Amino acid sequence: MKKVLFMLLVMFALSACQSKDSYVKEFSDFVDKVEMEAADYTDKDWKKADLKFSDLSTDIYAKFEEELNADEKAEIIKLQATYAGLKMKAGVKDAAKKVDKFLDGLKEGTK
Repeated sequence: MKKVLFMLLVMFALSACQSKDSYVKEFSDFVDKVEMEAADYTDKDWKKADLKFSDLSTDIYAKFEEELNADEKAEIIKLQATYAGLKMKAGVKDAAKKVDKFLDGLKEGTK
């Protein structure tokens, strides 16, 4: 068990961003992936994505904030806005589905 835990810790450490360039690329790749797959995301997928987004937006950002130039900071802001838009769109779709189900239930109840 200790070996497995150690290996997971090593893998996490190795996969963590090592430079500001790798950070910006990882953030961009993450948002691109979410953008491509968002239509099929479940609540569980969104929770996992939200954790990753939070990590990229706060903890890792803080690590590289001083090294980032104005263009890179603007890119991060753009990525954050894109992700927020994807979340909003998913929320609207989810709400629309719930309204449709509710209305279908009302229609069935009146028959």
